[in-house]
Amino acid sequence: YFIGWTNDKKITNNTTRPTIIDENTPINSDLNLYPVFSNTPTSNQAKWVLLKDISNLKLGDRIVIAASEYDYALSTTQNTNDRARIKITKNQNDSTITLNNDIQIIAIEKGIQEGSFAFNTNKGYLYAASNDKNYLKTKNILDDNGSWNITLNNDTAKIISLGNFTHNLLRYNNASKIFSCYNAQKGNIFIYKETFTSDIPQYTICAQTVS
Repeated sequence: YFIGWTNDKKITNNTTRPTIIDENTPINSDLNLYPVFSNTPTSNQAKWVLLKDISNLKLGDRIVIAASEYDYALSTTQNTNDRARIKITKNQNDSTITLNNDIQIIAIEKGIQEGSFAFNTNKGYLYAASNDKNYLKTKNILDDNGSWNITLNNDTAKIISLGNFTHNLLRYNNASKIFSCYNAQKGNIFIYKETFTSDIPQYTICAQTVS
């Protein structure tokens, strides 16, 4: 269906909504405008899409935790005190990823504290585990240390354990090549959510222009 006009002639099956030119857009020179159409694919193939709005994260969703500045994600390998990394492929300016073997897929569940999330790895819950060490561990029992508050800022995720431990920020450490919990800033985190293509609108233009 028609959604408006754009001056970007390169839009073809793009999942990023283009800038729409309307009567409120300041225009200082002549523009070629292209009609923009949106459609929702009918296939039901899963894609892993960068989470940009925390309100879109629901109980039962599946996610992947990845480094924002590097092509690595949390892996299924639980080291003694942290999680190993695994290589991923980022696509379309980081907006989607391609999964490789051994990437940890996390099921989102309700945390202990109101409004928090639990990260079920299918072998236990991720949790912060120390006041003075950078520990990220997994256990079968869910408690406050495995209950996480998530906020987004410019697409990067701040993931904080709500338990008693002060090393409670889930981060990526490129120097150590691990994901773990820290009490200070380390590498930023992206969250990618499993989304089916039938839920992702695509945008395209036709060749007709208006000047």
